[in-house]
Amino acid sequence: MVVAVCVVLIYGTAQAAAVIHHNLDARLDPAAHAIAVRDRVTFPATTARGIELLLHPGLSPRVEEPGATLTPIDGGRRASSGESGFAARYLMTLPPGVDTVTLVYNGAIDHPLEQVGEEYDRGQKETRGTISDGGVFLSGASLWYPQLEAP
Repeated sequence: MVVAVCVVLIYGTAQAAAVIHHNLDARLDPAAHAIAVRDRVTFPATTARGIELLLHPGLSPRVEEPGATLTPIDGGRRASSGESGFAARYLMTLPPGVDTVTLVYNGAIDHPLEQVGEEYDRGQKETRGTISDGGVFLSGASLWYPQLEAP
């Protein structure tokens, strides 16, 4: 299964007027609970050279542009203070003059449904995200695409 997604995000509070463009090519393998993504990210020219990003901890990212680096912060597997409650954190450094990079990452996202609140006959369940033969649920909270933060 191939999913192509184009996402435009507003970048951090310091860059509130700056728009970041994601061109995502996502391939799903439900039998393996896996996703493989190629994300071409274009930053405004005024973007800082160091950008923190959060990604699902089950994904293994790399950056393809020469001179650009992606370094795990605290081993890359650190809880975030955000709503998701978990994240792999990285510092992406862009070389001068480079405003477009390609992030490539893959891995498994398979969180079971969990009971929320009191368990009643019509109890509510939720998941951070799942890829399976039974269906796919990937919200922004599952961090299947990078969430960018001002450093």
